Amino acid sequence: MRELTKLLNNEEAAVVALKGGRSFTSRMASMGLTVGVRVKMLQNFGRGSLIILVRDTRIALGRGEASKILIGGSTGDK
Repeated sequence: MRELTKLLNNEEAAVVALKGGRSFTSRMASMGLTVGVRVKMLQNFGRGSLIILVRDTRIALGRGEASKILIGGSTGDK
């Protein structure tokens, strides 16, 4: 399990948990980011915001938000 911010460009993973409060998890769910959904990293330059693909929708997240999303089962995990 690792933070979404650690996902590399074109890497895919499943959301395992959301570390935020009720408001954060509700907001993420409204964008389709729920536990079990597959995400693909489209843009991660190591700083600034991230762009991910979730359920055929591009979503931009700040690093603070992305660090609260835990992923697992990525194409790079061993």
